Amino acid sequence: RSDLLLQVPSGQAPDGLEVGDRVMLGNGAQATIVSIDPDTVTIDANHPLAGQALTFDIELVSVD
Repeated sequence: RSDLLLQVPSGQAPDGLEVGDRVMLGNGAQATIVSIDPDTVTIDANHPLAGQALTFDIELVSVD
């Protein structure tokens, strides 16, 4: 998904970042560094399960 792909100027990013690093955003959300180039750092703030099919096993306890 690309809903929460953010690009920030490289000069505003902390030194030492590498692709795949997990970072915490100012709002407390976690994000993953997906690319780094001389001008921008691209951050994926989508939930790690975004866009994946999920299967749940549930047990129905009662029906009122």
